[in-house]
Amino acid sequence: MISKLPLHSPRWRDLDGVTADEVKALLEDMASGGATGTGDAWRQTWKHLSGGLMDDGTVFDGTYAALPHLVEAAAALPPGQTVDFWVDTGYVVTAEDRPPVPADLEAGFGAALRLAEQAAVRSLLAVGSPAEVCASLALSCVAFAGHHTAAALWSLAPQEGHLLLVCPGCGADTEIPGFFVDPVRPPLDAPELPDPARVRPGEHPWGEVATALREEALGDGWEPFLRVAREVAAAGVPPETPGRAVLCLVAGLVAAKGGPGGNGPAG
Repeated sequence: MISKLPLHSPRWRDLDGVTADEVKALLEDMASGGATGTGDAWRQTWKHLSGGLMDDGTVFDGTYAALPHLVEAAAALPPGQTVDFWVDTGYVVTAEDRPPVPADLEAGFGAALRLAEQAAVRSLLAVGSPAEVCASLALSCVAFAGHHTAAALWSLAPQEGHLLLVCPGCGADTEIPGFFVDPVRPPLDAPELPDPARVRPGEHPWGEVATALREEALGDGWEPFLRVAREVAAAGVPPETPGRAVLCLVAGLVAAKGGPGGNGPAG
């Protein structure tokens, strides 16, 4: 259990975006979907409610009260039902216009991000997805881990085959061509990691990702690239990790877990 604002609290009236009744209705749909093994109904409700969390890149403060409830419910569902939920939540977490988290909601929202990271990584490892969905899900996992490279979610253009990165600090952009092509070779050169490598303190869910990337055989040219990806995952994607190293992790996951129909590699 994580700290949550009670749905009957009058505090909801002070928050913008979503109402307690809307959150309660979605929770009921999620519980029903989990019991029956289907997720279509709650996902439709989620699409409607998510517009109250964020509008045109602006996050409403009610989001910080709603997500602890919704993340806890989504984390209890089968991994295959929740891919879209984690991707959408990744967009919310990386939105450019985010108000500060109210002090009384900060603990619950922080706990929700940690739980979201665990559950989203589980979905990433369990479910084969098209390359563009896999990339979005991997970046959402990175967002929940607190790394700034997850902001690349907002510039994904799978149909154009490249990844455009924009520095949130200076606005400079870097284009990585061939990010979504078949994995004949990695889409960027493997960078050097700091020595000694930084390790994220505490527990994290990325150890299984490192193992999965060790088991994948993507060709000789990928090994230096995947070595960096494994090291980043084993370290838990600490915030100080160079952005290009985190992209090695994301692109490696896309190559290993993504494909045109979710069943084959596509880098």
